[in-house]
Amino acid sequence: TNITLNTRDLGNLKTSDNKKTKLKRFIRSDNLVYNHDSIYTIIDLMENYNLKHVIDLRASLEVEKDKSSASKII
Repeated sequence: TNITLNTRDLGNLKTSDNKKTKLKRFIRSDNLVYNHDSIYTIIDLMENYNLKHVIDLRASLEVEKDKSSASKII
């Protein structure tokens, strides 16, 4: 099971032009890990948030050290 920890919806955040980001539009998370205590699974994010794209902001060295990338699943 691929599960995320510390997953957050970045909806309702104020933008520089005093508008707000939309709910379920931007999600931030840490790596995918195996942990049954997490709230969100990658399947939940794909189904409930219509997740289609993953932007991995880790450095190349971090990606090499940890092969559990969400892009392999989606």
